[in-house]
Amino acid sequence: MTGDGDARGGRATTDDGLALRVAELVDGVVGDDVIGCYLHGSSVLGGLRPASDLDVLAVTRRGLDDDRRRELTRGLLGMSGIGDGLRPVELMVAVRSDVASGEGSAGDVAGATSAAKASGGASRGDADDSGATRDGADRDGAARRFPPMVDYLYGEWLRERYEAGYVPAPEPMADLVLAVASALAGNRTLAGPPPGDVLAPVAREDVVRASLAGLDDLLAEVDTDTRNVILTVARVWATVETGEILPKGAAAAWAAQRLPEEYRAVTEHARALYLGSEYADEVWPAHVLARVHGCVDRMAQAARRS
Repeated sequence: MTGDGDARGGRATTDDGLALRVAELVDGVVGDDVIGCYLHGSSVLGGLRPASDLDVLAVTRRGLDDDRRRELTRGLLGMSGIGDGLRPVELMVAVRSDVASGEGSAGDVAGATSAAKASGGASRGDADDSGATRDGADRDGAARRFPPMVDYLYGEWLRERYEAGYVPAPEPMADLVLAVASALAGNRTLAGPPPGDVLAPVAREDVVRASLAGLDDLLAEVDTDTRNVILTVARVWATVETGEILPKGAAAAWAAQRLPEEYRAVTEHARALYLGSEYADEVWPAHVLARVHGCVDRMAQAARRS
């Protein structure tokens, strides 16, 4: 994978310590049902930047009950945050039957999308790692649902809802495909066996499908999450074209080389913010901001045509 250079630097100890605390929380709450915990996302795609989430994927033998969901959420509310030296944590929990290695096709990998930022999904029954999937298929080659199910998701963007009592429920998401792919490529284990012993490889067509799945939701958030939307749409375009999940900064540079000159300043500014600024320090010059909508629409159209 192409990177922007490892940016962990002086925060390495803090970030590594936080990652281990998340894994310890999962182990303490879920116990023997935990199979493994793995870093994915920015941690393994070029290194964490000032505003990056610390992304952790936990794999379990069966779905969580509501008591465990509440306990995980309480613990994460106390260690995740934005500003004041805190790092936002995103924890995704998947049941092994949705992501298992060595049984079923590469296309069987489950996934989580940007649409996860919407309200919680519908409940479902627990599943174990015996081979049954949530829609009744087994792991002997029968196709699983898409988007597949994530059993639990914590993200800092939902903090107010958690604090008001929201309990994250299982929901279909498409980005778990990307989480699995980057966890496998990064090979950063926090607990349990290596990811290659637990997670199924992800086919290129599944990575492309998952990348495109959240485009409409991303475009709807461009005015409220400008930097992240630009960078993520650039990465979707790069992924569709190359089959590779690039770091956001590298994806923005890739897109800038292919965009008309009028839009290059948009991706270049988003990249500069990503590499060096917290969200609270984000400033957009008026002449650049005026081109944001045209830029993201152009990139989205190019991705969909590919």
